Amino acid sequence: MKERFEGDAGRRLLANELADQVIVHGNHDIADELLRASEMRELQDGDVLISQDSEENDIYFIISGSFNVEANGRLVAVRHSRTHVGEMSLIDSKARRCATVKAAEKSVVAKVTEPEFSRIATAFPDLWRRIAVELCGRLRNRNGLIRRPNELPNIFICSSAESLTVAEQIQVGLDHLPSVVKVWTDQVFGPTKYTMEDLEREVATADFAIAVVMGEDVIRSRKRQSVAPRDNVVFELGLFMGQIGRQRTFMVVPRGIKLKMPSDLLGLNPLSFVPPTDPKNASLWAAALGPVCTQIKTAINNLGPR
Repeated sequence: MKERFEGDAGRRLLANELADQVIVHGNHDIADELLRASEMRELQDGDVLISQDSEENDIYFIISGSFNVEANGRLVAVRHSRTHVGEMSLIDSKARRCATVKAAEKSVVAKVTEPEFSRIATAFPDLWRRIAVELCGRLRNRNGLIRRPNELPNIFICSSAESLTVAEQIQVGLDHLPSVVKVWTDQVFGPTKYTMEDLEREVATADFAIAVVMGEDVIRSRKRQSVAPRDNVVFELGLFMGQIGRQRTFMVVPRGIKLKMPSDLLGLNPLSFVPPTDPKNASLWAAALGPVCTQIKTAINNLGPR
């Protein structure tokens, strides 16, 4: 692909592509200067163009193809042809690269070193203004997307008040797992805040959620009587599923009890346990919930923080 931009005909094509760059804005004098200063590179799908925290400060103009921009291992943007990457370290010579840039397909870039770009921008000062405008737009888009992964998995356990014993026993069962485990009663909901605000915060920071789904309510539908979990537990279960995904959301249910559940939650594979004969005996609860906790630990170790 790089060969298309070599030779006299290829250089003319490359000059036109550089003129079409967002910050060049059709100025062929700038494009000609960039052409003389540039070095062509061809990358295959998955090749790394820029590594986060590295110290080089070149700027790359994307001539063809596209690139994924990843900050702290998370995809935050995709850059396509006629735009550039690497501008932040170019502007601040002391700054390390703030993201990793990988080719999303076979791609070609034109590399311009910081000294060469600064020389050209000194001759054409409007380049700095355009790159500043582009950078501001990118920062506005990126600010809401970056979430640094938790050092330890953050686990939230929700239940009804009647099933709090089960939630607390699961918390005890996960005690030796390197993680942060919260039950909904652990000062999650502040005394003066609206409950939904606190719940939204927990959803945003959680890596895993465990919902204890019991049959506290009796409902009658189509002349049939059945048991169902509390509405707030179903709501919280759906909220976590929507935010962190089904793989990271666990539903713990008593074995042998048919619960009436919303149809959109039926796709979850529940983790079941046999309730102890003496609900007040903590050791019996530990034995009953041991297999459930083991399955949860395995899944958490496999997936890690999101």
